Amino acid sequence: MARDDLSPGGRVAIGIAMAALGLGILALSAPAIDRALMVTGFALACDWIAFGPGERHFGGGISVGIVTVPVQSATLGRVVFGAFGVVCDVIAVAAWWLVYRTRA
Repeated sequence: MARDDLSPGGRVAIGIAMAALGLGILALSAPAIDRALMVTGFALACDWIAFGPGERHFGGGISVGIVTVPVQSATLGRVVFGAFGVVCDVIAVAAWWLVYRTRA
């Protein structure tokens, strides 16, 4: 299903992540720049979902054992994506630092 409301920045971030995902299968043996691109793509996608403009719809639940509590909150979804995006941002900066250090 095509999403017409997806911004160009979101399309680029998702494209980078998906292209780099193919390289991620061999992430341990992939060159440092490929790993950096993969992490950067995921970080951009998460950052766009969490901090980008527009309305977001999140749905799902929290499960503990056999008990599931439904959760549908745009704020909670943005917080979760934001936290993961910040972690990916830190990893991406470290990956690019490694690329810089190995090429210098």
